[in-house]
Amino acid sequence: MGCCSSSEANSDEGGYASRNRGFRAGNKPFKRKGIKWTANPPITEDQLQQQRDTFWDTAPSYEGRPEIWQALKAATTEMDVSLAQSILDAAGITMPTGNPADGCYDELGNEYTVPIYCLVDPTNLLPAPTVSSGTHMASTSQAYCNQETYSPPLQKLSDKDADNSTPADEKQIINSGSYPITIRLSTSIDINTKIATDGSDNIGKLRSRLMELPELAFARESHYLKFIYLGRILDDHVRLYDEDSKIENDRNNAKIPKNGVLQALVAKKSR
Repeated sequence: MGCCSSSEANSDEGGYASRNRGFRAGNKPFKRKGIKWTANPPITEDQLQQQRDTFWDTAPSYEGRPEIWQALKAATTEMDVSLAQSILDAAGITMPTGNPADGCYDELGNEYTVPIYCLVDPTNLLPAPTVSSGTHMASTSQAYCNQETYSPPLQKLSDKDADNSTPADEKQIINSGSYPITIRLSTSIDINTKIATDGSDNIGKLRSRLMELPELAFARESHYLKFIYLGRILDDHVRLYDEDSKIENDRNNAKIPKNGVLQALVAKKSR
């Protein structure tokens, strides 16, 4: 599977906030000009909006200040760049490159990153279906739905075949349990998977399973993969539980709703 491409460094990253990074290299005006990316596979405007809504619904809940997330949403959804800049200035938000996907800061030094798909449309945005297109658009829509989300082929193995699979095969099976969630990569790829929610599964194991999928075309040696849930970056030791678990959401545990979305930031390591 391909990654989205961008003309801006690090602009293919997903959103997150981190506390007091201690690095603020000046401030440049907010810009959209020159920021480009390509969705793989192509998406419609409705599907793009769903991705944006999911991000803004989950991002502000943990790390970072809620009022800063609100200002970032207001600014990045405002088409008038001058008004958007006024919103950022009023909130005390600075951007070293002018591109929120490269990182921006509040007055306390907290860093925030907004994914590129929240800033501009992809270069290959699909046209909306029209009534006159009839059956053709229906078949096109169905074809797209068949490739919109990615599921590893070996997930289709029967229980008997899975039990008899070799260790090499097992590395390609992303399922580790029966609890369904969606991993949304910042490269605009959704992966449907099933995890264990008894405390035996954690972020580190989930990352390893993803990294071992050749179809995703990234590896531990060349890419970072950070998981984000409710605006919080999850460390490798964080254990995964279902939404009905009596475990509290904290630094060591994450409760995810059934069919919930776990965001994953994919970024290339600097050479």
